[in-house]
Amino acid sequence: MVSCAYLTGKYTTMKIFEFQAPVMFHTQLNPRLWRDEELRPEVRSKLVEIAREFIKFLRIDKLPLKDIIITGSMTNLTYTPHSDLDLHLIVNMDNVYGGGAMVEQMFDSKRRLWNKTYDLTLRGTPVEIYVEDDEEQREGNSYSLITNQWLERRPLTQSGYNDRSVRAKYQALHRWIERMSERADDPEDIDSIMRKLKQYRQAGLDAHGEFSTENLVFKSLRNNGDLEHLDMKRTELTNTKLSLD
Repeated sequence: MVSCAYLTGKYTTMKIFEFQAPVMFHTQLNPRLWRDEELRPEVRSKLVEIAREFIKFLRIDKLPLKDIIITGSMTNLTYTPHSDLDLHLIVNMDNVYGGGAMVEQMFDSKRRLWNKTYDLTLRGTPVEIYVEDDEEQREGNSYSLITNQWLERRPLTQSGYNDRSVRAKYQALHRWIERMSERADDPEDIDSIMRKLKQYRQAGLDAHGEFSTENLVFKSLRNNGDLEHLDMKRTELTNTKLSLD
């Protein structure tokens, strides 16, 4: 577990007490959310309700919604106690204000604000919401809430991932994050760290998929609180930058 508390408005040094494994292998989908291979009706109903509230939050007339899906660890057999339930609104972004990068950024800003504002859980699992373009290529398992059917359901193939390598590289990146965040004096410094971490993860996904060392190290950074550390540090630096004594 990671200590990332504020004391008198200032950020404290994070300390690792226990390494949280990036994946765990199970023989069934999370039974709190699933009944065999079908999403439990009450869970599906609540996710649809969350999606509808988020659509209201977007304040976009006639949102060109194509589907509402869930993806990620909770749709496969590798979930952990730290796994989120990833809820995706599939949207034709070209039909929203003409599309383009500005529309993508608008959706991203809205979903980040929503996720920071609301702390939603289903049966103890946090719900993280996203907006995805309908033309975007999707990887891994996905389940449609509208049709109540699997869009993609791949059998789990045991990974031969090297736990020792993941732990070692996690510890190295953890120490790097500590050093870099201590030196940071501007929010852009934290943004730069996050971009490098995401590029590191994406390189592993592109080359070796879900069980690449890079992806599992990134999951470990999230599970152990390192990414929360960066987010809180960015908030502290933004408060300082935009304030005047």
